[in-house]
Amino acid sequence: MCNIWKYPTDIEQEIKPEIAALMPGGLRRINLTGGEPMLRDDIEELMGILYKKCHVVEISTNGFYTEKLVSIAEKFPRVMIRISLEGLPVLNDKLRGTRDGFDHALRSILELKKTKAKNIGFSVVICDRNVKDLVNLYDLAVGLNVEFAQSTMHNSWYFHKSDNAVNDKQIVLDELERFIGSLLSSKRRSMKLRVKDWLRAFFNLRLYNYIKTGVSQQGVCTAGSDLFFVDPFGNVTPCNGSDEEWIMGNLKYNTFEQIWNSPRAEEIRKKSLRMQKWLFLAIREDAKSYEAVLKAFRLPKNTEKERSYRSKMIQRAYQGATVIPQGVCELSIQLLKNSEILILKGNPNAISDVGVAAFLANAAFDGGFLNININLDSIRDKMFLRKMDTLKKRYVKEKNRLVKRIGKALNKHHLIS
Repeated sequence: MCNIWKYPTDIEQEIKPEIAALMPGGLRRINLTGGEPMLRDDIEELMGILYKKCHVVEISTNGFYTEKLVSIAEKFPRVMIRISLEGLPVLNDKLRGTRDGFDHALRSILELKKTKAKNIGFSVVICDRNVKDLVNLYDLAVGLNVEFAQSTMHNSWYFHKSDNAVNDKQIVLDELERFIGSLLSSKRRSMKLRVKDWLRAFFNLRLYNYIKTGVSQQGVCTAGSDLFFVDPFGNVTPCNGSDEEWIMGNLKYNTFEQIWNSPRAEEIRKKSLRMQKWLFLAIREDAKSYEAVLKAFRLPKNTEKERSYRSKMIQRAYQGATVIPQGVCELSIQLLKNSEILILKGNPNAISDVGVAAFLANAAFDGGFLNININLDSIRDKMFLRKMDTLKKRYVKEKNRLVKRIGKALNKHHLIS
């Protein structure tokens, strides 16, 4: 799935911490990936620099370097650590080409659970060779009370791969259906992790449709606008997922601001732009989730057993129907955050356009919120309702905070009264 290991970088040519220090501050998240980032002797020095520049530094690792990970977790407790697993022990080691890789990953998780860091967990790249282990890996994450992230394999210049493909689509689709069902009926003790499971159910539905149709359901691609990738040599690119490395500039020779605002960067942003809208997809998926409610109501109810099963399915469908609206609320909040940044730091000539985007994001939030509430009216599970009430309060508090700040920013430019 990935051939980075066949192309090791020259340590002397890799960017040093002082170059990383040239990156901008105020970032939402930085992902230290590889290869294997723990191979760097200066990883803690690098972490010390990047930790101050963002809300979360994520480390993607194979988990072999337990002592280094534990040391980082103690010194930088906001760190986010995802340890890659491709299956249960035998399959994981076969696919990753390692010996005792599963043991190292599990040992690192167990040791990290003793540290100050709380955002820890496993991640998996889904393909037809490992999908039968997917639910088992999820059950392991649930048992350990850690996160579990998913993605599907793809090709890119960074992975040195152009032939990754799912050969047996049906087995992947069948197992993804089973996995989505497990996520929707999450048994997590933590409400936060249960909500994440529900949102991941929607994410995996998108993976399901992508694998089934071959058509990406990605919304607007913001690579090169809201995110960027820095390769080991200091080249700044929109991301590491394209077929070619679209280089905007190099931090060894130019400041980040020069690179980010260059004509070359703007040209590359246009390349990476996608016309599909995530929220349009959410509208379709929300309609599908209500179809599940209707399907449950059509179940037979002639016997007590049938009535009990029908009632259970109706309740499950109503709970499932809250997932897409939650995603709409989450995305709308993110759009409001982006709008605030653009109003404060973007092109002054585009502030009114950004203001319109913020108002539309606010309306989208309200729509999602209404759809959550309409489904909650029919749900009888008191624990579910209490937890959703907590989640709704967090949503509203964050949304109102952003709307108020955006309003003040727009008012300074005399755009609203």
